[in-house]
Amino acid sequence: MPLTDNQLFTFHELGWVVVKRVLDQATVRKIKEEIADAHERFARPDAPQIPNVSCSWEPHVPKDQPKKIEQLMGGQIISPTLNQVLRRTDVLDMVEQILGPEIELFHSKFLMKAPNVGSGKFPWHQDYGYWHFSEKVPAQLNCAFAIDDQTIENGCLHYVPGSHKDGLREHLNFKAESFAWGLSTDFKAFKAVPVEYEAGDICFFGSLVIHGSEPNNTQSSATFNTTAYCVPTSHGDPAFKYETLRTRTEKWGAALA
Repeated sequence: MPLTDNQLFTFHELGWVVVKRVLDQATVRKIKEEIADAHERFARPDAPQIPNVSCSWEPHVPKDQPKKIEQLMGGQIISPTLNQVLRRTDVLDMVEQILGPEIELFHSKFLMKAPNVGSGKFPWHQDYGYWHFSEKVPAQLNCAFAIDDQTIENGCLHYVPGSHKDGLREHLNFKAESFAWGLSTDFKAFKAVPVEYEAGDICFFGSLVIHGSEPNNTQSSATFNTTAYCVPTSHGDPAFKYETLRTRTEKWGAALA
C-alpha cells in the first residue's frame, strides 16, 4: 500500500497526510486490550519498573479520582501488537517514501486522552522543538495510529498547513510534566485545520509542522499512538544509535535475491 503521488504531495505541501484503513479492526481491538489496564497498572504504588517505559500523568484529574495517564512512552513495549505493527513491511514502505531507506525507531508513545476530565489539551508546538536538543536535523517522521476515532469533539490534533516550511520557531518552556515546550497555549493563536480520522487509520506528520489539540470533551477515551521514525544521520552524537528497522543494504539485498 504505497503512498500515492497525491498523498506525497499533500504531505510535503501541508505537513501531514492521512492514510485510511491501515490496521484492521481486529488489530485495533487487540492493541486496546493490551493497554486497557495501563492507567491502573502504572498508578499502583508497586507499579512495575519497566526499562524504557515511563508515564506522565494528566494534570486535570481531581485528586480524589484515580490517576490517568496523559502520555506513555515506550508504547511498543507494553503492546506487543503495536510493536509488530510499527515494523510491518507496508508501514515501513510508506515511511521509506518520505525518509528514505535508512530507518530507525526514534520512539513510540501512547497519548491517552481520558474522558470526563478535560484531558489532552496540548499546546501549539513543533516536535522538533523538543527533539532539536539531541537531533541535529529535523529528519523525523511521526506516524499516528488511531486506536480510537479521532474527532473534533474528543480533541483530535489540529495542524497549521504549510508551517513546516518556515523552519523551527523559538519555543517557550511551560514547565509542564509532559508538554513542557510550546509556542502558545491560546488555541486561537494559529489558523489550523482539525484532522479527523477513524480507528485503524494513520496520519503521517513531520517534525516541523505546528500542531496542538483541545481537550477530550466526550464520555469515551480518545487514545492514539505516535510512533516516530528517524534516520541515522539526524543524531547530534553520531555514536548514538536507535534501533535499526531498515537499511539500504537490506533493500539492495532483497532486490538482488
